[in-house]
Amino acid sequence: MTTDVCARALRRLRYADFFAVAAGVLAGVGVALQFPGSAMDAIWNLRPARRTLLMPYHVWLGPGFLAVAVAVAVAVAVAVALAIVMLLACIGCFLHRKWGWWLAVAITLSTGQCSGDTHESAMKSLCFVSCS
Repeated sequence: MTTDVCARALRRLRYADFFAVAAGVLAGVGVALQFPGSAMDAIWNLRPARRTLLMPYHVWLGPGFLAVAVAVAVAVAVAVALAIVMLLACIGCFLHRKWGWWLAVAITLSTGQCSGDTHESAMKSLCFVSCS
């Protein structure tokens, strides 16, 4: 149980890193499209052909890329917050602290892993008891 929480936390942090880079690229391209001739035009040095492909549609692509970048940034913030909470639960369980156990229970209940019939929920509760 504890290693599962730790693995999920680290996986969320890896996803957050990837999406943070994606949000940065989207924001850079969005600004370069929205404000042609600005300092952000240096981004087109990576792929000059993309500039000629996207620039005719800069009026609506620029704000669209910026909106998606904001949405991805919010998702990254949520993923990082969840990962921090999961890492706290992991540390608490490894240190055999009561708060760590309760935090792990709360995470599991809130993520819907105990949904289903009563027998399945009872079996998962027994797994929590055995890990503490």
